[in-house]
Amino acid sequence: MYERIYFNTAQLLDKALFERFLHENLMSIEFIWITNFNEFILDNEIDKQTTYISLETSTAGFKFHYSVFENNILELTLRERIEILKNLAKKFNVEILSTDDEVNPWTWVLIEPNGETSTIETKDADVLVVDDFYNFPIGDFRTKTKLSDSEIDVLKEIITTSFPNIDIVYGTDGPVINGNFNKVKSNFHELSLFDNHYTIVPVGKNIWLDKNEKSELFVDFMLDIGKQINKDLCVFPSNYSEVKKIEGGSDSEEHCLIVTKETIEKIVYKRRRKSWNNKAHHSILAKVGLWWQKLFRI
Repeated sequence: MYERIYFNTAQLLDKALFERFLHENLMSIEFIWITNFNEFILDNEIDKQTTYISLETSTAGFKFHYSVFENNILELTLRERIEILKNLAKKFNVEILSTDDEVNPWTWVLIEPNGETSTIETKDADVLVVDDFYNFPIGDFRTKTKLSDSEIDVLKEIITTSFPNIDIVYGTDGPVINGNFNKVKSNFHELSLFDNHYTIVPVGKNIWLDKNEKSELFVDFMLDIGKQINKDLCVFPSNYSEVKKIEGGSDSEEHCLIVTKETIEKIVYKRRRKSWNNKAHHSILAKVGLWWQKLFRI
């Protein structure tokens, strides 16, 4: 059994109409409603022809938690799931919260009945009460010399065509700055002189994009900006760090792109290990387990 879609609503959905929706969108036929799938399978035999709908309820906000389990190995991409949930929000005229592809248990994709999607932050990871709109950076980049005011204006003019309001943070902190890149950049002659770091963060309500979509758009921005200001750029798209499961836990591979007027070169500056063979790492992984769970549940 696989969890095909999962989402949260503030209103209870009509069971018959929801089953019809699943039939129309996932070709589901037979349904059993349960409270908790993991508890249900401990005492019950699973029928592979049946769709199991788990419905749990919390105390406030988007308190109805739906999970749909089926014997279907065709995994839906995050974008495919969001498109299905957009149809669901429109059909039932409800707002929906869905998981995103960021490692943050407090952020969600808000799907409105009109089809608009944005990223919001909740006040708690378990009780889903919306706090405000939230924006992850759309990307980071570095230059060899600090950008002038006129070059910043060029950058704003290009990026605000898609994100009307942005913050440009001249880097002093963050996962790229204090992470693996600075530790190893002196070992790469292509990277050693890129010392000026910039992070681009949208402000307010913006359309939600998955990491790959944001990355493609950000690289397009950087290509255009690099040509207009005539500078080489070291670019960190949203998907610069890719986490995968390995033996004993998880690990990341990290890369950047050197963008010039004529070329784009990908440089992997942190390789993913094949396994965690040191027992000390297991206790570290356990402490951050909740964060990884969300990443692999998207």
